[in-house]
Amino acid sequence: MFYDNSINFELLGGYLGVVLIIFLEKLKAKSIYKDNKTLVFISFFASVFFHELAHYIIAKLLNGKPVSFSVFPKKEEYINSENKKVVIWTNGEVECKNITFYNAGAISLAPLLLFVLGYFVYADFFSYVQNNFTTNILYYVLLSSIVSSAIPSKQDIKVAFFGSLSVLFIAGSALFIYLFKIGVLS
Repeated sequence: MFYDNSINFELLGGYLGVVLIIFLEKLKAKSIYKDNKTLVFISFFASVFFHELAHYIIAKLLNGKPVSFSVFPKKEEYINSENKKVVIWTNGEVECKNITFYNAGAISLAPLLLFVLGYFVYADFFSYVQNNFTTNILYYVLLSSIVSSAIPSKQDIKVAFFGSLSVLFIAGSALFIYLFKIGVLS
């Protein structure tokens, strides 16, 4: 039986991409409670950038009037239940001056749209670039950054459902889109 011992650089690139993703996730997990702003910034930057950019774009589109956009981590200190000082980092924010019942849910859940972008990267990335070692690493890092940034934070969920009007607006919008799609409203 013939054994081919040549190196498949595309496969190796994919594997190293996965290893890099795991390394960055471990780095992220370890750095979140450390007092090292640079390490936190490097490990979170791509995910935070896409996440906050989604908030900003939807806020612009829905008249949320964004006034600030930040992807830089901020240190917050608090005393935990064991009476010990704990340092955590918050990783970016978009501040809006016009959050209302009709736009709060959409702005706060805007990162969910990144799952769609992630799908297009997954499906079409290699239609635009040559498949090789470097682009495989870029593909996996980009895809993992987009997908991890699509997950709403606890604060996003709190803002989305701050009151019954927001929940009703989201449900009504979903019903409108559904009825339009099946042809009832066309």
